[in-house]
Amino acid sequence: MAQSGDDVEGCQSVEAGQSDSASAPARVSFDVASPLPGRPASGKTDFYTPQTSQSRPETLSASLGVPPVSEIAKRVEPARDRLRRTSQLARDSARRALREARRRAPISLTWTAYAAIAFVAGVLLILYGVVPEWMIQRRLEAAPVDIREAILEIGGNNGAFVIQPTLDFTVPREVLQLPLVSYSASVNGFTGRIYFHRTEADHSVSKLLLGEFDCKNKLYFNTEEDVHIRAGGLMSVDRPENVQVMMREFVARPNITLSLEAVVNIWGRVYGFLPMALFGVTISKALTIDAFNGFRGNPIRLTKLLGVEANPEQAAVTATANIFNPTVCTLIMKEDFEMNIAFPDGERDVNPIVLAIMKVAAPMRVSPGNNSNRATVVLRPTKENEDTVKRFVAAYMGEQEGIMLAGERALPLPVRIWDVRSGSKLVETVTKDLVVDVDFAVLPMKFLSAVTADIVALNDLRGYSVFVNLLITNPLPQLVKVRAVELHAHHPDLNGDVIYDYNRVVEPPYLNPLHYRLEANQTKTVSFELSPAMEVKAKVVSNMLNLVRQATQGMVSLGIDLVLTVEVGRGDGLVMPIAYQNHKLEGKFCVNALPPRSPCGGLPKNDESIHPRVINNYLEDPLFWS
Repeated sequence: MAQSGDDVEGCQSVEAGQSDSASAPARVSFDVASPLPGRPASGKTDFYTPQTSQSRPETLSASLGVPPVSEIAKRVEPARDRLRRTSQLARDSARRALREARRRAPISLTWTAYAAIAFVAGVLLILYGVVPEWMIQRRLEAAPVDIREAILEIGGNNGAFVIQPTLDFTVPREVLQLPLVSYSASVNGFTGRIYFHRTEADHSVSKLLLGEFDCKNKLYFNTEEDVHIRAGGLMSVDRPENVQVMMREFVARPNITLSLEAVVNIWGRVYGFLPMALFGVTISKALTIDAFNGFRGNPIRLTKLLGVEANPEQAAVTATANIFNPTVCTLIMKEDFEMNIAFPDGERDVNPIVLAIMKVAAPMRVSPGNNSNRATVVLRPTKENEDTVKRFVAAYMGEQEGIMLAGERALPLPVRIWDVRSGSKLVETVTKDLVVDVDFAVLPMKFLSAVTADIVALNDLRGYSVFVNLLITNPLPQLVKVRAVELHAHHPDLNGDVIYDYNRVVEPPYLNPLHYRLEANQTKTVSFELSPAMEVKAKVVSNMLNLVRQATQGMVSLGIDLVLTVEVGRGDGLVMPIAYQNHKLEGKFCVNALPPRSPCGGLPKNDESIHPRVINNYLEDPLFWS
């Protein structure tokens, strides 16, 4: 500041009015604005020097030529007051801020609290820097994922081209853990892309986009336990041709690989109270899951016949079949569909003739493990598939020897399923060109339970009569009427010579049609009268002599090649042949002087009001089972 005319540049004199007592010190002040020559200004400095008799104030002031001390004090006092007030205001403001901070904060802001805040800030910095790229992505890529269930729903949604996948899986908690850090978090749904990994002929792998997956579930996880996630939503079918490839591979191969790529936003809390948000975290995970492997080792097995509806053109058989699903995937078809069924003759790669049409009503659900699914098989015999129908029935019966269940020894039948049709364009699109070759295991059923023969020496004016008695079970849940019989008997088995041919049409006046009808699942004895004089092969008389010798011992053995023409259904039903072969069939042989009261071998009597023969519109019972 400016000096008065009495001031001297440099130091100012001590106050002239000071006591000259030797014990009182003298105050010397230096003004910061008036530095001594050669010295920098460093603020006002006061110091005390002892007074001596040689150095008195007035002498010193006079010698230095500075104002008195009292004058200096007057000039300095306003600045000192301003400094004191400013310092006081600063202290008061700091105290108020500290009190407000303490009032708002739940803890005392000590050095420990400062350290904790710094530590948490560092943790948050680590989370933001490490979690998105390293922990979530890199650890997830290498982590084992335990898939408990995957659901694939096809159809519904008003015909929209969307599939509803649901995935239930577990990720080990080690994937999410960080040293000294615990946290919980959630993802409020996300949108991602699903890819199918196809192995090419050169063993390279190409990624085929299936569609966009929109997950609606809110996903939760924390670092204290394994992550259990169930994610579901809608997947738009953006590449139908790729879905077709995936479906074919899923049925034919032992496993397939799918992957999901998505960008998610994660919301969470560190240590349970510090908020955390991670935006735009990219995740990608490929999963290999078991597939159907062409149903190898797990044939589709017929389990029960539920009903048969027939007319002259077709027969519709409704049944249940066991389908084993070796995968973790549940397949749900939410639309009705139908497909062709063929019984290939020879190699499966040859285009086969359509045997029947299988119709499946929605919803059809195939869960992991064994499933009992219902379907209706419509058989439409034509000239083109007539031989195929005979081959299939014969193969279904299987090799027979003696009394046994039909189909007991039958091997699984090779069946081809293809050409899926549906009212849903989505179902037809994703199953286009789908061809499934499967093994079909038959359901063993009762058919022929016993064979006996009766010779009646004195039956009528014709003399002796020979009757063959068959105990037959109708395996269908529908009325069956025998319309014709064609039998070739070999002795002693099918490898022997034909010794007898029997051909009959079941119609009046020779055979009573009421005698040869079986209600649904009925077991019944039916008898056929033979004509040995006209139907025995003359060139095999030696075999006949052997047969007579066996008959004297009460047993005969024959190889049977039988074709029954039956009509299925009430009213006008479907007429179709049933082929049956038995390599060696042994039956009891009974010789009777008069008509017996019951068929040979104790077989159950037929309905007494129904007789095997009709003559001149009168019912006649040659054996008269009464």
